[in-house]
Amino acid sequence: MESRFLAFGFLLLLVSPLSFVHEGRRPETCVRVTTVDSILNSEISTFNLNDETIEVGLKRLASGSTAFAMGFEHELKSKQTDAPIQDPLLTLHLTGTTVRGALDAMCHADGRYTWSTDVTVINVYPIKTINLIPI
Repeated sequence: MESRFLAFGFLLLLVSPLSFVHEGRRPETCVRVTTVDSILNSEISTFNLNDETIEVGLKRLASGSTAFAMGFEHELKSKQTDAPIQDPLLTLHLTGTTVRGALDAMCHADGRYTWSTDVTVINVYPIKTINLIPI
């Protein structure tokens, strides 16, 4: 029986250092924080829309070389029973612009929309909804 206690003690002595190895801190990984302003000022060599909707353009812009989070709110119908709202097709050929410039150009081309920023998100929404927001 005494030999069992000695064997168990010896086993604990061998295994216990392994638990200390995993309790150590991991090396800190470098996390690059990107601000909305730096995203808006990111340069885009070319940005093209060829008879495509603003939604297609926004998806292309948000998934490009400077990927970012974006919210998009469709224009709402007056009544649920109304026919679907047809989005106009846009054609844009931009060179040497920024994300901000592309957003401005798309919202100018489809005048129903505007954009703003939150802490971490770029939001595109119908201009009509601006007056609906309580202040």
